[in-house]
Amino acid sequence: MRLRWNKGKPVVLTTERFVLRSVSQRWIARHTFAWTENEEVMAGLELSAGGWLLRRWRRQFTVADNRNRLTLAIFDKRNDRLVGYETARVVGGKVALIGVVVGDTDWWGKGLVLETHAAVLDYLFDVRGCVRAWGTPFGRNFASIYNYQRLGFKKEGVLRKGGRSADGDASDLVAFGMLAEEWQAIRAENQT
Repeated sequence: MRLRWNKGKPVVLTTERFVLRSVSQRWIARHTFAWTENEEVMAGLELSAGGWLLRRWRRQFTVADNRNRLTLAIFDKRNDRLVGYETARVVGGKVALIGVVVGDTDWWGKGLVLETHAAVLDYLFDVRGCVRAWGTPFGRNFASIYNYQRLGFKKEGVLRKGGRSADGDASDLVAFGMLAEEWQAIRAENQT
């Protein structure tokens, strides 16, 4: 995949099963609002289900600019149905904080995160020229931790009480990091 990055222009990434497209804060909030009623989805975000107002839900999302802040909606290629979203925030032009939410629970455990995170990493490292990507899933989000490990991220530490859970208590975050050269080595190994 060789793309050219045009600052501020929409980003479109394609994988075997999914299309990832840039969307606005307003768009993603409106189209994912129903997920706020799903206890399983919200538990992964350490947020409580139910009782959300759209305006409050929208504040959970960064305003994407397609420069240093991306929100990429994940669509199933077969039916163009929204199944989740990826986020990336590039700091200093070279380091990206990434995250993913899969709101369609039919896709849980089916490799969606591995596939879409790989596309985002390819974009960040090969197109944007980032040198490092990292993520901080909640310590109780075992599926997310598994996915970071499976992709080859290195566990770099635990941010004790670094996040806030749905009930307002402090919650641990696990820091995972990946360098561009590590990702390139993983990709080369997988192609042989």
